[in-house]
Amino acid sequence: MYLGDLGKKRGYGFAMWNMIWDQSCEAHVDPHRYVVRLYRFDKKAGGMVKTADLKTRKKYLDGRGALHKEFGIDYTNLLQSIFGNCR
Repeated sequence: MYLGDLGKKRGYGFAMWNMIWDQSCEAHVDPHRYVVRLYRFDKKAGGMVKTADLKTRKKYLDGRGALHKEFGIDYTNLLQSIFGNCR
């Protein structure tokens, strides 16, 4: 999950994502497409409101690449910076 600026003038909120795993032709460690859900803070609603369900066009090794390259959302993966790339 990412919390902050959603890029491309979408405002502030959070993004959550998961890989789309085609088990018929992809191994777990292969690049995957991702589905990304964006939630923006809405003052009137007093909380987060889902604004988009996005899917990547290309396949990526991790969610960071997918979010940055396709949707302009740049963040630091703190777990990866602490533990490294555990493949």
